[in-house]
Amino acid sequence: MTTQLSRAMYHKDFVTALLEKASESTNWSDKQAASLLVLLADVLGDIGENNNAAIRIAAREAFIQLSRRASSTLAGARFLGIPIRRKSAATTRVKFTNGSTDPVTYDQHTAVSVSGKAGYLRTTLALNPGETKDFDVVIGEVVEETFEITEQRDLQTFSLTAGDFTIDSYDVWTTDPAGNTFPYTVIDQAFTRAAAGDYVVTDFTDEQGAVSLLFGGRFFGRALDRGHVLHARYITCGGSADNNDAAGLVCSLLDNRQIAGRTVEPITGGSDELPIEYYRQFGPVLHLSRRQLSRPDEWRAFMLAQPGIADCSILSQRDIAPNDPSFQKVIRICALPYHGETLGGVNPNPRSAQWDRLIDKIALYRPLHIIQTWNPTRLMVQAVVEVIVHSWYNGDLREVEDRCRNEITKLFRPRPGILGRTLAIDDISDACKYAKGVRINHIDYVRVLGPETDLTPSSKLEYIALRSLRVTATYSKRGGTNAFI
Repeated sequence: MTTQLSRAMYHKDFVTALLEKASESTNWSDKQAASLLVLLADVLGDIGENNNAAIRIAAREAFIQLSRRASSTLAGARFLGIPIRRKSAATTRVKFTNGSTDPVTYDQHTAVSVSGKAGYLRTTLALNPGETKDFDVVIGEVVEETFEITEQRDLQTFSLTAGDFTIDSYDVWTTDPAGNTFPYTVIDQAFTRAAAGDYVVTDFTDEQGAVSLLFGGRFFGRALDRGHVLHARYITCGGSADNNDAAGLVCSLLDNRQIAGRTVEPITGGSDELPIEYYRQFGPVLHLSRRQLSRPDEWRAFMLAQPGIADCSILSQRDIAPNDPSFQKVIRICALPYHGETLGGVNPNPRSAQWDRLIDKIALYRPLHIIQTWNPTRLMVQAVVEVIVHSWYNGDLREVEDRCRNEITKLFRPRPGILGRTLAIDDISDACKYAKGVRINHIDYVRVLGPETDLTPSSKLEYIALRSLRVTATYSKRGGTNAFI
């Protein structure tokens, strides 16, 4: 039994092994197995199969947390059905006006230009002559590739041309020689969740950001039909590089320059691929959630995987209003973006193109709670720092100031864990005195003149941001060695 547990065992394997073991005992020496023995073997077989599966899954979850190579971590996460996030496209809202004399209708994915940047319509645009309406626009390019299916076999893969994590989303369908279309549904779970014959497709992303499409076969999903043509339409984007804080940018349809308008909000939401550490930390949490968000750690794992979200706070009734029964089953989600102060809109339940996209993704997880969205509050501080450098240092003091200014600025950048986080005076001084954990020899000491004390936000809905920063470097009047650190 012990040696057989090293491989995947099913109910029948356990029952067979138990009956063979029982026949070796003098108490069960007869050739005809008793009904009680068969019943016990069935029960133990069910228990053994469940335990075997749990042990194997636990081993794979532990592997993600202990793996060293990026490729191993990504492969382990994908095996558990956790999608690898690539760059995501930025979005904005545009007030379009139909300047022609005819009503117009344009499908989603219609190409537009936003101040010279390529984009496309997120939804169908329909306007009567002279009518003005708001529509969401996504910054990115629509690319289509085709592949000839020359053979029919299980688990075929097709590599897409674009790499470096630039593919945001994609659609897949096939056409037969008669021109009939067969759409495939994109799933972000493991293929073992798909039934045989389902028209489904998934993908895997390697550590260089190259994307390959994976199709099913005899047991899970459906193999591609020989003689068909595979069509893959995907979106490429620049991630956070496409964000733009300006509003009022000119936007027009490439097919019809008379349909034009201006952005009514900044271009936000573009984000880059997640760091490998995210999958090591949250991979097991996402796997165990089974696409049903209930616990705070599941909500946090889900939120931090969304495009453009730097940090989040999840508040339940006891955090919002413990004595108000109207807040039962309410979850308040506070999201802090990497770029910009908020995702847009006004509390409570702010609305914007960013929030709309996030709420749509939350709905896919069928949450058991009533969702209330919230924008965080910035607590602005002025930082004044004096860096005292040893007199023997012959470098440029301006370079010392520039390095310290950059390191202090990093402390205030949006990042996971910054909501509700205390800003300590030592955090500021250590940013100047240390580089990658190593003490910088030529810095004698650091004097932080502002803020004067440690600052702690009053709730998890607030974070400390930098209003202004002044750093000056001067030579020390003390001895040539560190009197204290």
